[in-house]
Amino acid sequence: MKRTKKIVAEQPGTHARWGSVSPLLLILLGGSLIVVAFTLDAFRLHQAGFKMLTASDAAALAAAGTLIDDRTLLIDDVGINALCTKAQSEAIRYAFTNGGIGPSSMATDISNSVEVLFGSTDQTQTGQLPDIVRVVVHRTSQQGNAVPLLLTPWISAGGVDMQRQSIALIDRSIVGFAPSMETAIPMVPLGIRSDPSRRSPDAWESLLAGTPQDDYAYDAPTGTFLDQQGDGLPEFRFELSRNLWPLRFGTTPNLQSQIESGLQLEDVAELDGKIQLSTAGSMLNLLVPPVDSGKAESTSHWSGLKKGLKNLAISAESRIWPLVSPSTTSPSQLRLVGFIAARVVRVETQFAKATRSNKDLTSHDPIVSFTVVLQPSVMATSTALTALPEPLPESTSEVISKNPFIAKVRLVQ
Repeated sequence: MKRTKKIVAEQPGTHARWGSVSPLLLILLGGSLIVVAFTLDAFRLHQAGFKMLTASDAAALAAAGTLIDDRTLLIDDVGINALCTKAQSEAIRYAFTNGGIGPSSMATDISNSVEVLFGSTDQTQTGQLPDIVRVVVHRTSQQGNAVPLLLTPWISAGGVDMQRQSIALIDRSIVGFAPSMETAIPMVPLGIRSDPSRRSPDAWESLLAGTPQDDYAYDAPTGTFLDQQGDGLPEFRFELSRNLWPLRFGTTPNLQSQIESGLQLEDVAELDGKIQLSTAGSMLNLLVPPVDSGKAESTSHWSGLKKGLKNLAISAESRIWPLVSPSTTSPSQLRLVGFIAARVVRVETQFAKATRSNKDLTSHDPIVSFTVVLQPSVMATSTALTALPEPLPESTSEVISKNPFIAKVRLVQ
């Protein structure tokens, strides 16, 4: 029996529709790939820009922090240049560490990818230490570290050039301090006698203008003082109840803790959470009973004072010291007029049984005198307040207008 093949008629135009699918699919697929590439490139640019900005912020803060140095109290043109060179190196190091200039293998010269500029907010004086640091981080095809993109061949042969900049300010217009939950005010609760008129020979301003001794040198790498090796920074002697007075911060103050760790929120609660100068005259309370001679030898206040200052001398850490003047209206209060920063070099005590000096403060003999030897220092703290809504009183210490000892470093751009 002969088999017959069944023939099915094809619909007109079928082959034409099958052939038109391939070009359309390619067009859609190509468009989708371009959209994905643009999305990935946009994300890559955003990520690179964010990393560069983070790096420039860190670099600017590091450079400004390098300028916070005890040697700035003795600064000259040579010292300024040396300190700025060190600050520039720190800025480059921080920019590189934070990935602001891309992979290290990309840049031909790392230093050319980080631009560091120094300036001053006071244009009336020359030869002074800068208080503004501007850092610009570059990623360019010329340096070989441009940001590579998926669409680079159609946009730029060497990648996309980018730059980010940050500006750090060293603000020395210190008018007060306010602690936070995380950070205490690094202040010692001992007020130093101040007299801007310099009528009092034992006041801070008179001692600063005099010819004090220079027997010690602070060694930053070890954090200690080297005896009989002066460094140009003088030492000043302050005697308790003469030109140095213990202050009361908080209802039940722990002097040792306050000296070693600073003033916490609860310590300044009665002062509205801050220690600040004002035209009305900020008043600070004396510690009661007063730590005077040997009368408070057995009290917890005296013990805490001795231990705290002894430990502070061992650590040689920089601390804030309030400048105060006697009140004409209240014998139990002192008027706050300014702030300085200093390190405790040593603590000296004289006892009634013999006129001997005791550095370790372990004797229980009646105290005749208690002297703290300080060396001025330079420090920065985030607890500093630099804005005042009203002008300062005329009696305010002259170190306030541009405090050479204390600053607050912050980003302004």
